[in-house]
Amino acid sequence: MRKQSGFGLTELMIGMVVGLIIIAGVITVYMSIVKGSSDTLKSAKLNQELSAAMAIMVQDIRRAGYWGTAEPDNLNNPFMVAGTSDLNILDVSNTGDCILYTYDLNSNGSSNNEFFGFKLENGQIMMRTGNGTTTADCTDGTWLTVTDPKVITVNTLTFTTTNSKCLNSSSTASPQANWKIDSATSTSFLISKSRA
Repeated sequence: MRKQSGFGLTELMIGMVVGLIIIAGVITVYMSIVKGSSDTLKSAKLNQELSAAMAIMVQDIRRAGYWGTAEPDNLNNPFMVAGTSDLNILDVSNTGDCILYTYDLNSNGSSNNEFFGFKLENGQIMMRTGNGTTTADCTDGTWLTVTDPKVITVNTLTFTTTNSKCLNSSSTASPQANWKIDSATSTSFLISKSRA
C-alpha cells in the first residue's frame, strides 16, 4: 500500500503568499492600464474641445471686414469702421482677453447689428452672436459658451494684433487685374488650458 502525502501547513502558507503576490501584481498592472486609459481619454477630450474652439474662432475672425455687396471701385467698406460704434474691423480689449469685430453676416451690405467677438469669462470661451448689439463693448450683447465647462477650464485667452495679418484687397479693373492691399490688421491667439 502506497503512503499518500499532501502539503504541510508551511508549504500551504508559502503557496498562498506566492498566489497573493501574483494576484496583487496583476491587479496593480490592471489599475495602471485603467488609469492610463482614463488619462489618455481625458487628454483626447481636452485636445478635441480646444481644437473645436480654435477652429470656430479662426473661421469666424477670418470673416472680419467681409462686405457682401462690395463693388470693385468702392473702398468705403462699412465693415471697416462700423457706424457710430467705433468698432474697427478688429478691436482687442486692453486686457487682451476679448476681441470684437464686424462683418456682413447676411451679405446685404448693411452693418446693422452685425458685431461679433470672443472673450474669456469664468474659465470658458464665450462667443458674441451679434444679435441686437451696436457697441464696441465686451460686456454688451448676447454671449454663448463655446467650450464645455465639464471638459475644460480655460485659464488664459489672449488676443494680440501682432505677427499675422488680415488683409483687405480690392480690384480696380477686371477680376484678372492685380490686387492691391488697402489696409492691414493682425491678430493671433494664445490659449492656456487645464483639465476640468
